[in-house]
Amino acid sequence: MQKNQTNLVLALLSIGQLIASTGCDQTRKTTEPALKPVVSETKSPDTDEVLLLLGNRQTYDEWLEKQRGKIVLIDFWATWCAPCVQHFPDTVAWYRRYRDQGLSVLTVSMNEPQERETVHAFLKRQNAAMDNLLTEYGAGGTFVSAFDIPGEIPYYLLIDQNGTIRHRFSGQPEGMKDCEGIDRIPERIEELLRNISSGISTSSN
Repeated sequence: MQKNQTNLVLALLSIGQLIASTGCDQTRKTTEPALKPVVSETKSPDTDEVLLLLGNRQTYDEWLEKQRGKIVLIDFWATWCAPCVQHFPDTVAWYRRYRDQGLSVLTVSMNEPQERETVHAFLKRQNAAMDNLLTEYGAGGTFVSAFDIPGEIPYYLLIDQNGTIRHRFSGQPEGMKDCEGIDRIPERIEELLRNISSGISTSSN
């Protein structure tokens, strides 16, 4: 009897680890947002450094344009995605480690716009002092098409100082074109930062 119970516990642990290691499908939510496109900022009195932008692809493009000359990391995620939540502290850590060397970070949430307070509360708990975007699209094909990314998150883009996408990362890069594992992100960030410090201009892949 004790042996059967032990086997059951081990099986449950294995299932939990499998779920945590896989990505989240964008079809998790497909309802169209009821809100009209807006661009705004939310600040909390006690954590005014944590910003949440509400916008769309134009908001994203305008933000990127302002980052020219810097290395940019984009993190596509959602609060309902367990792997996204698991890896989010890494994004915060990379921002803190490399921001003074020329790294800008933008997180882009696939949550519904109506979940703004939920997203903002999560960001405050994570002390996510980088820029954060919640789009009007919510989860689904519109989000994926707008940002030209695969359907699974977390998904990351690393962009050079000229605005060119240099690297793509996923929790499950197998089968994705030119995509690497999340563990390669720090190495790739440092490579591009060295290019800036050396005055090397990168070119498109």
